[in-house]
Amino acid sequence: ELPPPSVDEPLPLLEEHAVDRSRIEPHAKRVQLAMVAVYVRGTRMAPTDLMQPAAWDAVETAARIRKKEVSATEVVEAAFARAEEARPLGAIVELTYERARANAGAPRSDAALTGVPTFVKDLAQMRGVLTGWGSAASGAYVSGRTDPFVKHFEETGVVTLGKSACPELGLTATTEPLGRPPCRNPWDPSRSSGG
Repeated sequence: ELPPPSVDEPLPLLEEHAVDRSRIEPHAKRVQLAMVAVYVRGTRMAPTDLMQPAAWDAVETAARIRKKEVSATEVVEAAFARAEEARPLGAIVELTYERARANAGAPRSDAALTGVPTFVKDLAQMRGVLTGWGSAASGAYVSGRTDPFVKHFEETGVVTLGKSACPELGLTATTEPLGRPPCRNPWDPSRSSGG
């Protein structure tokens, strides 16, 4: 396990006039991959991991899917694998495998975030999916409708993987509901993740 970089060590800056961009740009991606360190639960990802879906932001993921460098189904499967790994942190209430796989199998190529995996807070209803509003009092309520917000959100092309934990009824600042384990901070599981 590598130590995190010191925040006191400034990165060297190159003055604009001292840079010959024509010599640097062909190597920029390789240099970027070599220099970037991504922290996941206190460990660094190898630079080769930066070529995997977990390291891409939403815009890059959608662009790669549109260019057919990767399929939405592959990205969703990778996201499910990561979600299963993170499940002990208490951030996930329910995974909706069949629904997500069906949506990933028919991505909307015209949508801005086509195929990008995401979660919806347990405060919103999705037809056929357990909705608990972060409360033990709700019981096992399976919604018969999808909230308009979720419909509009999914029209952007995102693939909803399931429900993420939330504060009880969305009323508190931390996700520590009764009847469920609290949501833990991935960098320090002894701490709360907040709301």
